[in-house]
Amino acid sequence: SHKLLQTIGNWTLNDIGNPSKIDSIALGDVLKIADDGSTPRILQVLANVPLGEISGKINSLALKDFLDISNSNILSNLANSTLNTLATDLKNLSVQQMYADDIYAYYTVETTDSADRFTQLQQIYGAANLYILQESEYVAATEKNFSGVMLYSPYLLLNSTENYENVPLYVSKDGEITTATKASQWKLSEKDIESLLGKTLYQKSEQDGKISYTVAVESVQESDVNKTFTADSLWYWDSASEKIKEVSLVTAGLAANETNNLLTRLAYVGTYTAGATFEQGNLYYYDIAKEIWINVPLQSSADETGKITYTVSESATIAEGTALYTYGTVRGVWRYLLTKDGAEINCSIQEIGSLVSNVKENINALTLRELHADGMVTVSDPTVLNQKIPYDIIYGAEAEAWKEKFGGAEFVGDLRMNDLLNLTLAMISKLG
Repeated sequence: SHKLLQTIGNWTLNDIGNPSKIDSIALGDVLKIADDGSTPRILQVLANVPLGEISGKINSLALKDFLDISNSNILSNLANSTLNTLATDLKNLSVQQMYADDIYAYYTVETTDSADRFTQLQQIYGAANLYILQESEYVAATEKNFSGVMLYSPYLLLNSTENYENVPLYVSKDGEITTATKASQWKLSEKDIESLLGKTLYQKSEQDGKISYTVAVESVQESDVNKTFTADSLWYWDSASEKIKEVSLVTAGLAANETNNLLTRLAYVGTYTAGATFEQGNLYYYDIAKEIWINVPLQSSADETGKITYTVSESATIAEGTALYTYGTVRGVWRYLLTKDGAEINCSIQEIGSLVSNVKENINALTLRELHADGMVTVSDPTVLNQKIPYDIIYGAEAEAWKEKFGGAEFVGDLRMNDLLNLTLAMISKLG
């Protein structure tokens, strides 16, 4: 017989006419919902939700609950967004989080002349994740161009998982990057602890087609907030609906299901302590419960030599000893958008228009050599950048004064754009 008829088989006429009784029927009591992948993931998530609660449950579902977010940089940063919060979360998403693969320098791999070694590297990183650098741009590495040049990848190959516990790791399978870590421990959220105080929680198991429940927590207490379980959900008896209900747990630990050739997208830089300084202008920590990378607010400072370092802002809520990770260094054209006075700045999507003013400042502040390296200016003969500037010929007795005005630049490549313009005008005047 139909699942619905089985569910209401023992109901009385009063039960059938009772709206609250009907609302207590779970979606899985009405529809056949398989958990073998043949049923849409959203239906699996809603299987045990009473009909009367479906509307609210759908609005509170996070994207990660019903979408595969592992291969999308944008979706992975919106993993915990719900239908109610998606618009706001998208506005608050930073430019760095959305375009990390374009913004930051890739990791160096190695240089090789061996075709066999190149094939091996393709298997380790995935063929689509190996690049060479040509005129400041990453170009796909192929059998025709790999030999004798440095190879790069957006993924870092790990020799050890030390310092990479409980963060997402990846592995290449059949040429595709796949997630190598999965949740291995779960716990109750603080919100669920509060609503379930005093209740008995059960773990569900099935053997030979028979479902059984064993006690997991005799009576929920506030101290159970750090207690971990090997299942991602527990059950409790709801006396109001006279049904056993499911409570979904949050992830408390990750484990790698692979041991060789593990890859990471973010590199470990150290642990947070009050006052610690870092060379990287972007730092993240992984929130296991939310399954998302959290951007750490930073403030920058420069020493007397102009070297810039970063410290965690006082506004940050981060625990001592938290492991911190980075995408690395801003490169190419992005340097002109996402740096100010030499320091990387964090920018939300809704503030992207404010970055335009940085371009003018940075172009005027950086040298021709730096602009050429970033692909911002084209020089037909790059060796010109290494030619010495003939101050004495151009400025005569005022040579030293002008050299000082140009920041002590010895070579053409050391000049800034405004310096080059002034130098060119002086040369034209001299020739006239």
